[in-house]
Amino acid sequence: MDNGERLVKVEVVVDEHEERMARIENRLDHIDQSIALLREHTDKGLAELRKHTDQAINAQRDHSDQNVASLRGYTERGFAELRASIEEMRKEQARTTRWLIGILFTYGLTIAGILGRMADLY
Repeated sequence: MDNGERLVKVEVVVDEHEERMARIENRLDHIDQSIALLREHTDKGLAELRKHTDQAINAQRDHSDQNVASLRGYTERGFAELRASIEEMRKEQARTTRWLIGILFTYGLTIAGILGRMADLY
Protein backbone atom coordinates (compact mmCIF):
# COMPACT_ATOMS: atom_id res chain seq x y z
CA MET A 1 0.00 0.00 0.00
CA ASP A 2 1.41 3.27 -1.04
CA ASN A 3 0.91 6.69 0.41
CA GLY A 4 -1.80 7.59 -2.08
CA GLU A 5 -4.00 4.70 -1.04
CA ARG A 6 -3.41 5.49 2.61
CA LEU A 7 -4.28 9.11 2.00
CA VAL A 8 -7.54 8.09 0.26
CA LYS A 9 -8.45 5.79 3.19
CA VAL A 10 -7.68 8.54 5.70
CA GLU A 11 -9.74 11.02 3.66
CA VAL A 12 -12.65 8.53 3.61
CA VAL A 13 -12.39 8.07 7.38
CA VAL A 14 -12.15 11.83 7.90
CA ASP A 15 -15.20 12.35 5.65
CA GLU A 16 -17.14 9.74 7.65
CA HIS A 17 -16.14 11.44 10.90
CA GLU A 18 -17.14 14.84 9.51
CA GLU A 19 -20.51 13.43 8.45
CA ARG A 20 -20.98 11.94 11.91
CA MET A 21 -19.99 15.25 13.51
CA ALA A 22 -22.45 17.08 11.23
CA ARG A 23 -25.22 14.66 12.25
CA ILE A 24 -24.30 15.05 15.93
CA GLU A 25 -24.31 18.86 15.55
CA ASN A 26 -27.71 18.67 13.84
CA ARG A 27 -29.01 16.52 16.67
CA LEU A 28 -27.56 18.95 19.23
CA ASP A 29 -29.17 21.89 17.40
CA HIS A 30 -32.48 20.02 17.41
CA ILE A 31 -32.07 19.23 21.13
CA ASP A 32 -31.25 22.90 21.84
CA GLN A 33 -34.36 23.97 19.93
CA SER A 34 -36.44 21.44 21.85
CA ILE A 35 -35.01 22.66 25.15
CA ALA A 36 -35.75 26.29 24.22
CA LEU A 37 -39.29 25.33 23.22
CA LEU A 38 -39.78 23.39 26.45
CA ARG A 39 -38.47 26.34 28.47
CA GLU A 40 -40.85 28.67 26.67
CA HIS A 41 -43.82 26.39 27.30
CA THR A 42 -42.72 25.81 30.88
CA ASP A 43 -42.41 29.55 31.49
CA LYS A 44 -45.86 30.13 29.98
CA GLY A 45 -47.29 27.27 32.03
CA LEU A 46 -45.68 28.58 35.21
CA ALA A 47 -46.98 32.08 34.52
CA GLU A 48 -50.51 30.72 34.00
CA LEU A 49 -50.19 28.52 37.07
CA ARG A 50 -49.03 31.50 39.14
CA LYS A 51 -51.93 33.57 37.81
CA HIS A 52 -54.50 30.87 38.61
CA THR A 53 -52.91 30.21 42.00
CA ASP A 54 -52.95 33.91 42.88
CA GLN A 55 -56.59 34.15 41.79
CA ALA A 56 -57.49 31.11 43.87
CA ILE A 57 -55.62 32.45 46.89
CA ASN A 58 -57.31 35.85 46.57
CA ALA A 59 -60.72 34.22 46.17
CA GLN A 60 -60.06 32.03 49.22
CA ARG A 61 -58.92 35.08 51.18
CA ASP A 62 -62.06 37.00 50.23
CA HIS A 63 -64.23 34.01 51.11
CA SER A 64 -62.43 33.57 54.44
CA ASP A 65 -62.76 37.28 55.22
CA GLN A 66 -66.48 37.13 54.48
CA ASN A 67 -66.90 34.05 56.68
CA VAL A 68 -64.91 35.65 59.50
CA ALA A 69 -67.01 38.81 59.25
CA SER A 70 -70.19 36.74 59.26
CA LEU A 71 -69.04 34.71 62.26
CA ARG A 72 -67.98 37.90 64.03
CA GLY A 73 -71.47 39.31 63.45
CA TYR A 74 -73.11 36.15 64.82
CA THR A 75 -70.77 36.17 67.81
CA GLU A 76 -71.40 39.83 68.57
CA ARG A 77 -75.16 39.34 68.32
CA GLY A 78 -74.92 36.28 70.55
CA PHE A 79 -72.91 38.16 73.17
CA ALA A 80 -75.36 41.08 72.99
CA GLU A 81 -78.25 38.66 73.58
CA LEU A 82 -76.35 37.06 76.48
CA ARG A 83 -75.66 40.47 78.02
CA ALA A 84 -79.34 41.41 77.70
CA SER A 85 -80.37 38.07 79.17
CA ILE A 86 -77.94 38.44 82.07
CA GLU A 87 -79.16 41.99 82.73
CA GLU A 88 -82.77 40.77 82.72
CA MET A 89 -81.88 37.93 85.09
CA ARG A 90 -80.18 40.41 87.45
CA LYS A 91 -83.26 42.65 87.44
CA GLU A 92 -85.52 39.69 88.18
CA GLN A 93 -83.14 38.46 90.87
CA ALA A 94 -83.19 41.94 92.50
CA ARG A 95 -87.00 42.02 92.33
CA THR A 96 -87.22 38.52 93.85
CA THR A 97 -84.72 39.46 96.56
CA ARG A 98 -86.72 42.60 97.48
CA TRP A 99 -89.91 40.52 97.55
CA LEU A 100 -88.27 37.90 99.80
CA ILE A 101 -86.92 40.58 102.12
CA GLY A 102 -90.40 42.09 102.28
CA ILE A 103 -91.95 38.71 103.15
CA LEU A 104 -89.21 38.02 105.71
CA PHE A 105 -89.70 41.43 107.31
CA THR A 106 -93.51 41.09 107.35
CA TYR A 107 -93.58 37.54 108.74
CA GLY A 108 -90.67 38.27 111.04
CA LEU A 109 -92.51 41.19 112.62
CA THR A 110 -95.72 39.17 112.75
CA ILE A 111 -93.98 36.29 114.54
CA ALA A 112 -92.20 38.74 116.83
CA GLY A 113 -95.55 40.38 117.63
CA ILE A 114 -97.16 37.02 118.36
CA LEU A 115 -94.28 36.02 120.58
CA GLY A 116 -94.44 39.42 122.29
CA ARG A 117 -98.15 38.98 123.00
CA MET A 118 -97.53 35.51 124.27
CA ALA A 119 -94.85 36.81 126.58
CA ASP A 120 -97.09 39.70 127.66
CA LEU A 121 -94.58 42.29 126.57
CA TYR A 122 -97.30 44.68 125.47
